[in-house]
Amino acid sequence: MGRRQGIMMPVWRDLERVLQSTSAPDSDVSAELHTSTRTAASDWGIRSSNTSERWLEARPQLVENMLKATIIRAEFCQMCKTERAVIRCADCMSLSHLCCGCDQKHHHVYSLHNRSSLTNNCRIPLPPTVMVTNEGRHDTCARILPMELPQHICDCSNSVSVIVGRPVVFVNINGRYDLNLPELRCRGCCASWTPQLADLQQSGYWPATIQFCTVHDTDIFQRFREMKLVAPGSSRLSFIRMLEVQTKQHGRTGKVCSDTFYKAFMEWVISSIMQNTEVCIVFVNYVS
Repeated sequence: MGRRQGIMMPVWRDLERVLQSTSAPDSDVSAELHTSTRTAASDWGIRSSNTSERWLEARPQLVENMLKATIIRAEFCQMCKTERAVIRCADCMSLSHLCCGCDQKHHHVYSLHNRSSLTNNCRIPLPPTVMVTNEGRHDTCARILPMELPQHICDCSNSVSVIVGRPVVFVNINGRYDLNLPELRCRGCCASWTPQLADLQQSGYWPATIQFCTVHDTDIFQRFREMKLVAPGSSRLSFIRMLEVQTKQHGRTGKVCSDTFYKAFMEWVISSIMQNTEVCIVFVNYVS
């Protein structure tokens, strides 16, 4: 038995040597095959390189398109189709170029749109309280804060007219606006309606003070809260400076008070928590 094992050991060593010599080329071939089949779908480095190359190729065209966008062309009003356009609205994509009359009719309602003047071969950002005349002159006007209005304010069947109310400062994610609150007046019995605190909240706004001389859009509070949750180190002053930059870029003026904003934000957070608590209590009582 021992003699037989001594004879078989050299045979097994020779067999292992032969198998190793024959399998080595196959492993090299498979490695080369794996390297040659690397594609953008499986390799992040190739995808990143291809993306950078595509952006580099498209950069001249992007710059050319930006330069073409700054050119002011003589165009007709897209609403009346007859008068020369003197206003471009960045928020009215289908009606971006308007004449003086159509601009006053259209943006009397959409007072939060960002407009710019196309007169004198230059583009000048305009606040909502400035309109352009047919002669190219800039005149001031009053604009009303968009909000939900009641359908009836009295028992009369006469039509109700919307008039300009007291001034109010409105702040949203695009910065500060100097507007006026709306007022309703009946043409028959002279009954009037002015917005109260509940009307502002129904429209999605939040007062900065109880007298609501300054009003915030609640969307700005939600974005500020999300920013603090995602990036706790972000400062409140940086957020306020961003709003002021937006105000200046769109031709408006004025500052956003940081302390007033933060106080109103905290009151909105507390009220939201209390609202959710009340909803949970009502739901539990209903289920039980």
